[in-house]
Amino acid sequence: MNQIAAVIGGLQQKINHGSTFIQRKYNEIGQAKFNFPEPVTASSLAAFEAEFNQKLPSEYQTFLELHDGADLFILDDGLGLVLYSLDKVIESTIEAKEDGLIDEDFDYFWVIGEVNEGYLLIH
Repeated sequence: MNQIAAVIGGLQQKINHGSTFIQRKYNEIGQAKFNFPEPVTASSLAAFEAEFNQKLPSEYQTFLELHDGADLFILDDGLGLVLYSLDKVIESTIEAKEDGLIDEDFDYFWVIGEVNEGYLLIH
């Protein structure tokens, strides 16, 4: 089992046993919510690579092969770690580049999610 699968599996075990009570800074506490969608299709990954002439980092590709995005550690305020589906990665990255949030010198970066309202990027 690879490291990504082991981490996701361990987290899912904790969730299944009800170990989801968390505390963030400023005393925000509560039962965290999690969502693990179905995996991305192999044809979607192949289409991404063909369209953008880029391969995703192997760890991130492994994650997508397990779950096409995820919502992790979400409290009632709706904040937490959100990993986008591959379609949303493409949409968000194109939008960020059009809005000048990703400079053309860094066009190999991809917006893969958000953490408490901030972008999460990979390259």
